[in-house]
Amino acid sequence: MLENFQIFTHHYNLNQKQNRVIQNMVDTLVQKIPCNSVIRIDLQYQKNKFIGKLEIKTNKKTFFSHTSGETISQLMKSLNKKILNQVLKWKKSRTRKEITGIIDLIDLKNQSKYFEKAS
Repeated sequence: MLENFQIFTHHYNLNQKQNRVIQNMVDTLVQKIPCNSVIRIDLQYQKNKFIGKLEIKTNKKTFFSHTSGETISQLMKSLNKKILNQVLKWKKSRTRKEITGIIDLIDLKNQSKYFEKAS
């Protein structure tokens, strides 16, 4: 299990099956988020539905999602989907920046070679 994982329930005690659903989701999530991330889940049961918040803190960014569902399973699937979309968008933007930086360096190198030949 992840060391940096916290779950808080407000006015509700999770049963064993619900704990397993959450643990499975966290195990899957850990494989897709940056290393050394901290995961926090806040759950409450109000008006016949579960309300949840999922927060992932990394060294560089914080991701946050919140939603509600009729069951813990439904709630966790929705939270997981929302947070993974954020993480994937962030990873893509980081990759683009890194690729752009590499291309800029290659262009700079090529330009300096061109100017050396012209001299």
